[in-house]
Amino acid sequence: MPFLHGGFEHIIANTTSFLVLGSLLFYFYNDDAIQIFIWSYVLSGLLTWIIGRYNIHIGASAMIYAFAGYLFTAGVLSKNIKHMAIALVVVFLYGSMIWGIFQMNNNVSWEGHLSGFAVGIGLAFMYRPPKPVE
Repeated sequence: MPFLHGGFEHIIANTTSFLVLGSLLFYFYNDDAIQIFIWSYVLSGLLTWIIGRYNIHIGASAMIYAFAGYLFTAGVLSKNIKHMAIALVVVFLYGSMIWGIFQMNNNVSWEGHLSGFAVGIGLAFMYRPPKPVE
């Protein structure tokens, strides 16, 4: 699903968010970033397949939502000022993405968005960043 897109505009929109959120993930959570990346890919696709309606689900949005869900939740859970700041940046830049998890447009895979976001939150609990040393 992340390799299929509906057009050039779709590719550009997904690529921009993918690069920004992926860069934040790999920069601030480098120790677990590859595992989070792989699990985001596998689990968001699997969950979309399970809950998705009979339709074609395309785009990298599920992974983008997984990255955003992880960055936000891990930042809140971490008690680390840098990670909390990244969570706020994610909310500021991508907070409106929350509307994508609701069925508002039949041409958009809200199931992929919801799956990715849920996977990101789950991964934040699995790969909880270490708390800062006091």
